[in-house]
Amino acid sequence: MLNLERLQDITKELQEKKAVTVKSLAAKYFASEATIRRDLESLARSGFVRRTYGGAILVEDPYAEIPLKVRHGDHKRPKEIIAQHAAQLVGDNKIVFIDSSSTALHMVQYLKEKAGLTIITNGARTAVECGETLNGKIYCTGGILRENSLSFIGEAARRNVDNYFTDIAFFSNRAISLENGVTDYNEAESELRQLMIKNTKKAVLLMDSSKFDQNSFCKVCSLEELDTLITDVSPSAEWIKKLKDVGTELILPN
Repeated sequence: MLNLERLQDITKELQEKKAVTVKSLAAKYFASEATIRRDLESLARSGFVRRTYGGAILVEDPYAEIPLKVRHGDHKRPKEIIAQHAAQLVGDNKIVFIDSSSTALHMVQYLKEKAGLTIITNGARTAVECGETLNGKIYCTGGILRENSLSFIGEAARRNVDNYFTDIAFFSNRAISLENGVTDYNEAESELRQLMIKNTKKAVLLMDSSKFDQNSFCKVCSLEELDTLITDVSPSAEWIKKLKDVGTELILPN
């Protein structure tokens, strides 16, 4: 098993069981205990888990964050479905903001045929992916690099985001609820997304169904501020009515 696949599996097991041991993981994945310790230390550096004697436990707080390299492969098929539909909203010669989320990162591969795009992103990996895949102009906000999310935050990032005005902006977050709207775990990332929404003609939220009816630490925006919501599974009748009432377009798989 590849290192990334193993990290993804360990992450899922931690989310389900809340705790794991080095010995049990080594037996399960036919890996050395030293290898498993390195995996757990990698997750611990993200703040997602805390190392214990002989294993690790899940850290359950608003700031705990799964590393981007793990999130990118988590719920991969739903994210790809959402990304395909999102890319269809982008026309040639458009100015597009793509945030640093793993869901938005999946979009890049579906933008290859678009001509004359200008892409602005606060995601380091997203910027590299765009540079390697697309022919348009790629702008990276710069700023302070967050190790776990590979995103840029801070005053430089805020200043640059606030200086750009886009045709459409794509972003994802940790949670969405009828009561509190769109919420996320990181305040600095949330501030950037608020600026993105303020400075775009069309704000598009990419949200897989596992994040519905959840709440996180800080508010990003209300449901009324969303122009479009793209998800992989039809939400409840209550959700459909609410989105219709506030004027948010709902896009679902065909």
